[in-house]
Amino acid sequence: MRILYFGDGTSVHVRRWVSWFAARGHEVHLITKACEPIPGVPLTAIPLHEGAYRTRWGFRSAVKEVVRAFRPDVAHAHYLQAWGWYAFRADVRPLVVSAWGSDIAKDPDEHWYARRNARKIVRRADLIHVGDGPARDRVVSLGGDAARCFVQPWGIDIRQFSPDHRSEEWRRTVCPPGRTLILANRHLHEMFRHGVLLRAAAELRKTADGFAVAIVGGGPAQSALEKLATDSGLSGVVTFVGRVPPDDMPRYYASADVYVDCFPSQVGGHGASLSLVEAMSCGLPVVAARRPGLEEIVGSAGRLFPPDDPAALVSILREFVADPALVERMGALAVERARTVADRDTNLQKFEARMQELIATR
Repeated sequence: MRILYFGDGTSVHVRRWVSWFAARGHEVHLITKACEPIPGVPLTAIPLHEGAYRTRWGFRSAVKEVVRAFRPDVAHAHYLQAWGWYAFRADVRPLVVSAWGSDIAKDPDEHWYARRNARKIVRRADLIHVGDGPARDRVVSLGGDAARCFVQPWGIDIRQFSPDHRSEEWRRTVCPPGRTLILANRHLHEMFRHGVLLRAAAELRKTADGFAVAIVGGGPAQSALEKLATDSGLSGVVTFVGRVPPDDMPRYYASADVYVDCFPSQVGGHGASLSLVEAMSCGLPVVAARRPGLEEIVGSAGRLFPPDDPAALVSILREFVADPALVERMGALAVERARTVADRDTNLQKFEARMQELIATR
């Protein structure tokens, strides 16, 4: 296949996706913003400083030139807003779009133009890739056809994200021996509710001190969260690790015991994050705020609690801190579950087959 991709080449997820298809022997070309080269994948960089929804003739003619020269069999856009819109305006068929989460769950409710664009894109697209059933329902509510939705988790490299990467050396830097290490890895933004974890940790510490918390990531809420941790008496208990290169994350996951995700969204499309699945693949049971689509990914490999409910989170964490055997048992289930639903090679081979069928039928 000759696949013309539209996506953010600075994103590790886009880079992994296009690299996988290039390694399979397909001809791949990526239209993106300025980014580092991707081995085996030619790039066409377009300037985005004039706005994410730029539709000037200069941009359109540049894309048309790529289309004429490359002659793609199929176009595939990652993230409906911006990149899906570019692909829509390029008018390449068949058109495949992959919804990432906020592009269908959040943006259309916050901006009229995002809703308008999402509706146009899902009506035009020949295949709409979503991660779970509630995401498909969200696409249908935006005007898409359920029959053209392909429901499949994104997938991760289960060899890269493995319990084998455990590092006792790193673990000792954030967690004293004999304690349970709780890990969180989401952007430090109010929407992800790290404060719920900190308030739960402060309450848990009143009755149990056999745990430590490591929060990976950076973002605009970091100063406020650090202050909350200090004011809550969590100095020495909570470590803000900062941003970590994606290739280093297997070591961080595998060296922890429990993964916590407090993101409370109740709109279909936000489902399971890749970080959550990566943690599962490294042997961590998941404790997460209940949201649409999450249970079908997590299964019996974790515990879900009501969103924005620190007391419920405390109850679950207390059980894990008190019972290392439970952590081990559910961690093994997490590895098995991740390998069942989220093996990237298996999932992308199915995706590859769907695109080939799509091209054949057209």
